[in-house]
Amino acid sequence: MRDQIMMNHQISWELMAIAVFALLLINNRKACRASPGLMITAITTMVIGLMPQLDILARHSVWLHCLQSALIHHVAPMLLLMAELKLPSKLNKPFAQILASPLASSLIMLSFLAMSVMWVWPELHIQLMHDGSLYRAMKWAMAISGVLLCYAAAILYQQGFISSLRFWVFHLAITVPQVLVGILLMMAAPLYPMPQCLSKTNGLVGVLIKLGQSLDPRADQALGGALLLISATLFFVLSNRFCDFLRVSANPVHR
Repeated sequence: MRDQIMMNHQISWELMAIAVFALLLINNRKACRASPGLMITAITTMVIGLMPQLDILARHSVWLHCLQSALIHHVAPMLLLMAELKLPSKLNKPFAQILASPLASSLIMLSFLAMSVMWVWPELHIQLMHDGSLYRAMKWAMAISGVLLCYAAAILYQQGFISSLRFWVFHLAITVPQVLVGILLMMAAPLYPMPQCLSKTNGLVGVLIKLGQSLDPRADQALGGALLLISATLFFVLSNRFCDFLRVSANPVHR
């Protein structure tokens, strides 16, 4: 009973944190006016991926763990990036100047890659499954690194600090490790000894946990790898195609 009360208290605080995070994204009024569909979809995707109820499910299933990663680390940031690329330059703002610096942009990209690998690292994965607080902290680090990367990439592209080719290579460096991880999960023998139910959860969540655990371990891992592979590929293809579209639109003579 006491554990259940503590868990409900933590969920309440995290729901408040998610609401604040969503409001910070909504506060980008220019992006919301220029691309309302993209921004609404991006924020909704991020909120769903951050929900603590999804944590409970993802800690019992590799594919749900990977789905959460795809939502908060690739899909939502990709949509935010596409919305940001339609706006004029923000380099006159101090925060944008920091993100545009070579050191900051390099650190952001490295942190994004590090989060991608750490999220599925077998030894750390076991700790994440058993420690709800560690899982929560890692999840937020994933979300923040994804959002920072999208804003840094948008600023660099808008300012012409990186050419179209280098922007393509920049995205390739981000997505290739995730693609390789996805292929590894699809091909390898089960790497994660998934725990039994970690919390006494009744109702729909409890039923979903049992359904998730009924999946064969190899199929569970392969499905997770496929989700990572698809999300990373979409991030690379769609964001680069969108950049090409914007470049052609800005230079009608090349149409």
